[in-house]
Amino acid sequence: MTQKPIPDVTVSLPELQINKQTDANGKVTIKTTKGNFIIITQHISYGYHHHSTVISQDTTLTLYIAPISYNRNEFVVTARREKAIEGLSGGNITLNIQRLQNLPQFLGSCDPLKILQLTPGVQTAGTGNSGLFVRGGESGQNLVLFNDAPVYQPSHLLGFFSIFNTGHISYLQLQKNGMESQYGGRLSSVLLVKSPDTIPEKISISGNVGILASQATLSIPLGNKYALYVSARKTYMNLILNPLLSGLGAISDDGESFNYDFQDYNLSFIARPSEKDIITFHSYFGADKFKLEQDEYQLTGKMNWSNLAASLQWKHNWNIDKSFRQIIFTGRYQNNLKNDQTGFDIELPSLISTLGYKNEFTFKSGPVKYSSGIEYNYYYLEPQTPLLKINQNLYDNLAYQKYKNHSLAFFAESNWQMTPKLSARIGLRYTYYLQTGPYDNVLYNEYDDVISSTHFSKGSKVYDNHYIEPRAELKYRFSENNSAHISYNHHNQFINLVSISSVGLPTDFWVPASRNIPSQHSDNFSAGYYHSIYENDYEISVEGYYRQMSDQMELKSELFDLMSQKFILEKSIAYGKGNAYGGEIMLKKNTGKITGWISYALGWSYRKFPEINNGKKFPAKHDRRHDLSFTLVYSPNRKWDFSSVFVYATGNAFTLPIGMYIMGGLPIKEYGEYNSFRLPDYHRIDLSATYWFFKEKERESGFNFSIYNAYNRSNPLYLYFGVKESDLENNYLKIRRKQSALYKIVPSISWMFKF
Repeated sequence: MTQKPIPDVTVSLPELQINKQTDANGKVTIKTTKGNFIIITQHISYGYHHHSTVISQDTTLTLYIAPISYNRNEFVVTARREKAIEGLSGGNITLNIQRLQNLPQFLGSCDPLKILQLTPGVQTAGTGNSGLFVRGGESGQNLVLFNDAPVYQPSHLLGFFSIFNTGHISYLQLQKNGMESQYGGRLSSVLLVKSPDTIPEKISISGNVGILASQATLSIPLGNKYALYVSARKTYMNLILNPLLSGLGAISDDGESFNYDFQDYNLSFIARPSEKDIITFHSYFGADKFKLEQDEYQLTGKMNWSNLAASLQWKHNWNIDKSFRQIIFTGRYQNNLKNDQTGFDIELPSLISTLGYKNEFTFKSGPVKYSSGIEYNYYYLEPQTPLLKINQNLYDNLAYQKYKNHSLAFFAESNWQMTPKLSARIGLRYTYYLQTGPYDNVLYNEYDDVISSTHFSKGSKVYDNHYIEPRAELKYRFSENNSAHISYNHHNQFINLVSISSVGLPTDFWVPASRNIPSQHSDNFSAGYYHSIYENDYEISVEGYYRQMSDQMELKSELFDLMSQKFILEKSIAYGKGNAYGGEIMLKKNTGKITGWISYALGWSYRKFPEINNGKKFPAKHDRRHDLSFTLVYSPNRKWDFSSVFVYATGNAFTLPIGMYIMGGLPIKEYGEYNSFRLPDYHRIDLSATYWFFKEKERESGFNFSIYNAYNRSNPLYLYFGVKESDLENNYLKIRRKQSALYKIVPSISWMFKF
């Protein structure tokens, strides 16, 4: 008997018809009444055991089970398959990382963000959409925490891969029905991603090697109380994918060429100095490079960005009902877009960094669990400001501002089991927000001439405000198999992402709430019903939501139209209202050789700005009327896993030129109503097959064959209108509507291993 925690043990209380499984730490939480109980444990390697116990109060039970041995030469075991996606009953989504390999492979790897995009309420990402869009919100309205450190860009360039290396994550949850009170600063959702914090028994390595990218994770125990995890990932699409697709005719031959590369690294150190304490350090760094050339229009575009996230946490457990944790964290994101076209160069750099501290105290008293704490964040931002060079003449932007901001939040929440069937979650978050100098508060007239200027010295108060966020949720369980919930949450957002509506490339940038830029606010309502059939063989969830938003942001003009005007950030942003509403349904099959799910969302997302579209409401860029996905997994035996995905989504809204004329020898575009046109509907089929040479708990080896966009659909990255330079000399315009699709069909082969 090793006395080490055992995951995946089924723990049953027959009298109460309760069946649950232990987590990666060998723990399971079960709510019951007082009395005498028989507890049954089952595991493929430890057999079937009975345990008798008397429960008179909240307590912690430690059950010891011994491994079993078999004298037979061959035997067959049939067991219920563990679910890969959980949490439908509460409206939030949890991914079981250990089960991801059986789900569809995207470009040779099973990406957790891609799996989330196949669930209701999370939009299917079109080509080039690298963000996460939840229930009509913008990508910058999601709080993404990687081991409690903020991440400001969760995907690598163009959205083909997320930043999350599956070998270095143990837990992923999306809270879309309202955040717990300990999380704040965003309007739409919270994405929680955590790395392993267990001590492995021995050194092991896992990962995959493919024709598009390779990754590896090394787990190293340092005695019984310490461990080290190291991960690395690298793509080499330029070396293999581009020549391969050119030969297959899967890349357009309209004069466009591009190069793309990324790499990322993870490091985790785990210390368990005692049974009640755990200290963890997690860090991540990733970088992307992208280059696009368009020969016909003499256009060269380059985009580089990088992500950094790190956290140090200490958690102390007094007992099962009382714990305390402290976290120091930092996050940093840099982005730089460069564009060169016939003597006109524009460079758009931006930077955001965060340094913070958080503590949380949790305890339970009777039927109520309480949590409370504080959180402090320091933000430093350099928003995107154009650096222009025309015919070798450099034009400096004198209105460039840097921002230093602070937020201090106090939060408290209670989870109350009011009756055996009715539970409530009630929370409150208070935030004090402060902007400090150095800062120049400049007033301009209608011609962008300076009227007056006030300078705030370093550390002096420029602007402050106070915000309160109430949150509440009720859940009623009709039986073990069905339940309903309803929730209301009010959220405030102080660090905002400004989107450039008509550009398909990820050129968005972050700006803070300040003296001249308001914070964003939203009121979120949601309700849902969940039902499981035949002991969770099938699950169905239905949800509806409504969100009212204020002080939403839109850039008044395109950054690429700034050749003849001075760019003043605080004057170039328009503010307005927005709302989003819709319904979602998901039907999921969990057992048998064929598993999978169908997900459908019907939604509307609108914005209304006094300064845009003559004050009339217009669809948001990522307004999606329909979002449909089918996911199918077929496992005929232990050697083969087959999977397929079909996705369909309404095309993104954008503003299209409706006319073009020549003025001063230059083509001038005339635009139609704001976001009144749509990209073509997005759809594709992905196919995946995995052959396992062997697959055991501690060692596995298999080949994956996958095809992304199997029927070679040309889903455009963006649409544009071009004019040949030679035509301008004759004052004659020959306009051509074109679309850039980048990759179409993408085959992939990868070897997956674990030793």
